[in-house]
Amino acid sequence: MKSKMTLKTTSKAEKTANLNASSTLKKVQGMDKKKLAREIHDDIGQPLTAAKLIIERLRISPQNSQSLIEEVRSLISEAQVKAVRLCLELQEEQ
Repeated sequence: MKSKMTLKTTSKAEKTANLNASSTLKKVQGMDKKKLAREIHDDIGQPLTAAKLIIERLRISPQNSQSLIEEVRSLISEAQVKAVRLCLELQEEQ
């Protein structure tokens, strides 16, 4: 009788531990997703938005186009490098 109680108690403890581990894992994954979303926004979204705004300026007023085109090229290159870095980091985590 005592061993059955011990088994039930152990089983309950294991279930509780598994639920706690699962909950912790979900929280960590959620934090990882938030971190990734922030990095995508900051590292990729901002340079692309800036490039879009410069292109709009070029459309409205094409003077000084050479320097603005170079700025857009630089912003797009920056976003591309950061996208590759994020992809590599994600692959390393798997």
